[in-house]
Amino acid sequence: MTTPSSKNLLIFMAIQISAYMTSIRPYRWMRIHEMLSKTGLSFEIVIVGPIRADFELPKEILFLESSLKPSQCQHTAAEHCVGEYLLQIVDDIDYQDGAIEAMYEKVSDADNVMATCHYFWNGQDYTLFQNTAGQNLPNLPLLPVCGMFPRQAFLDAGGIDKRFLGVMGELDLYMRMSQLGYKTVFVEFICNENTEFQNKDQSSLCSKFWNHDRPILIDLWSTNGQFYLIRNDIVRKYTNENLLTIEQNV
Repeated sequence: MTTPSSKNLLIFMAIQISAYMTSIRPYRWMRIHEMLSKTGLSFEIVIVGPIRADFELPKEILFLESSLKPSQCQHTAAEHCVGEYLLQIVDDIDYQDGAIEAMYEKVSDADNVMATCHYFWNGQDYTLFQNTAGQNLPNLPLLPVCGMFPRQAFLDAGGIDKRFLGVMGELDLYMRMSQLGYKTVFVEFICNENTEFQNKDQSSLCSKFWNHDRPILIDLWSTNGQFYLIRNDIVRKYTNENLLTIEQNV
């Protein structure tokens, strides 16, 4: 007999990758599904946000409708994942063929690894800017962009800090995982973020919330304009599981 708890365990064991993201562009969701389907790995895609699809979703996509702020949607989506490894993703990203499989190989073959591609933005290589400063500074660790890491790392780091509104919370999360001993490992593939989709529907979370989120990230990781590896404050965690309640910066 399969009990509810053993059934949940079987589901957990069956899913290798849990991709999670905020609901922004439903017309791109099937592209994400296609990229993951090509890998041959078992997967789920968990999406939280206010924008629902106008088409039937495949069984691998779990959509939770909610009007939470974007960073809380992202945090909530990650919390609802059941796979051993998480793939933090945005729906305007394209992974080179083979990239997701290569990241999975890295995280599953070694402990304390965050795997990532070389990050391109509109075809330009921004890999050396993948850090909290957004500058090519050798003293700062390079961080993943739309990377893969153990689900346990997300839990151990405390998830996304609720002070953030948009996308800077993911850099803060990666830095905290780095403090816990997780190392960024690059695969020889690229992921490209295409602003064609952002320009099409004016949906760039980075541009919308930059003026709010960027100063928070700077305050947490820098002193007198210098960026360091030590965080200046504890994590302010989300505690409310109600998908209709926005937790403010308190």
